[in-house]
Amino acid sequence: MSITIAQIAEKAGVSAGTVSRVLNGKNKENRPSAVKRSQLIRQIAIDHGYRPNQAARTVRTGRFGCIGFLSCSEPGADIFEVSLLHGIQRGLAETGDRLLMCELPMQGFEDAESIPQVLNEYTVDGLLIEYLYEMPDTTLQRIRDLSIPYVWLNAKKAHNCVYPNDFAGGRLAAQHLLEQGHQKIAYVSYHAADGYIHYSVHDRCDGFISAVQEAGFDPFETEISDGFVTGEAPAKARALLEGPDRPTAIICYERHETIAIWNAATSLGLRIPEDLSLICFGSDMMRNHTGLPVTTLITPFAQVGQAAVEVLHAEITQGMATRSPRAVAYAIEPSLSVGPPPVQP
Repeated sequence: MSITIAQIAEKAGVSAGTVSRVLNGKNKENRPSAVKRSQLIRQIAIDHGYRPNQAARTVRTGRFGCIGFLSCSEPGADIFEVSLLHGIQRGLAETGDRLLMCELPMQGFEDAESIPQVLNEYTVDGLLIEYLYEMPDTTLQRIRDLSIPYVWLNAKKAHNCVYPNDFAGGRLAAQHLLEQGHQKIAYVSYHAADGYIHYSVHDRCDGFISAVQEAGFDPFETEISDGFVTGEAPAKARALLEGPDRPTAIICYERHETIAIWNAATSLGLRIPEDLSLICFGSDMMRNHTGLPVTTLITPFAQVGQAAVEVLHAEITQGMATRSPRAVAYAIEPSLSVGPPPVQP
């Protein structure tokens, strides 16, 4: 059986309150005697296998000290990047909370009673929700009725959400190409599927269009289709590049489009970046996955995770409120796929 705070206090010859403050990092150690006493208390706790009584802490603080990460087990219904989890853990290191993973099938998000059941089974103070599809109004209202703090991840909602600033990311990609002298710039996404398109598909495109038009040009091409679902991505990529009038630079929604474009360019004898410049978006550098040295807009999943914990912690400790969305900036990692446009004969 683990030693108690009272027993540690008896062994150290101090009050239980002093032991509690030391073990919770709240004791003032501004004198050598205080430092020595704290060291003794911590050593006694270690030697006797002290473990905090979470139940007692919950009663004392009114909190479980735990937040839930609610995601969907259906492929494509969430974006579960390891860097996102790293960012969440960094945020929790600041708040002192623990993380509990909760996963539901898609029908669980559509059933208004499933989430309340999760919250009954798992004692959490708030929820980080990552679900990319639209949740039914009945389920959303049921969550609100529970009066539990929640924050959306990677979803662009009216409030209480944290997501990558994909509009600004699209602008950043276009500006990088414009600075190289490109005027004929295209944007390609083959990720539309089953009538659902993640907000980032259009936001990246809209940001690209905004920057190009601001520079006094028109987008050469914007394609948003279900090329991967239908298997037409390779043919679509080739059709974009064959013929005398083609873009000199392409912004790819993600690395899968980049591979399709790169393969099509190679099959047509086009050189990168001498004949065609490429930029893509991704959770890390394109070359880490494919060996292709493509300039990449790094999706800030780690920063999104950490910021979401900060927002949720404010909800828990300061009271629930309608908090403005927080959009997290992209960073660009240059590589060898961008150069000036080819000289026209």
